[in-house]
Amino acid sequence: MGNRTGPQRVAVGRNTLWPVSAGNAEAGIMTNRTKIAIGGVVVGLILLAWIPWWLFLLIVVGIPAVAYFSLDSSQRRRLRRVSRRQIGR
Repeated sequence: MGNRTGPQRVAVGRNTLWPVSAGNAEAGIMTNRTKIAIGGVVVGLILLAWIPWWLFLLIVVGIPAVAYFSLDSSQRRRLRRVSRRQIGR
């Protein structure tokens, strides 16, 4: 097997890693959150192409707003506290 250069396919358990450098196989693993985020972006782009922009904006802003306001006050406080910690306040 000689020394290969360039991207190669590496399989780890059920996850298949696509172009990963030979030196750092851990860099190519995608978490479930990343997969969901990429799927959300794809769905958003498809919706943007098929529906009017104002309806798209209503969906993009409305769903998170409804989800936030459906939380009770203690859950909202906890969510604000966690998000402040993540941005370093």
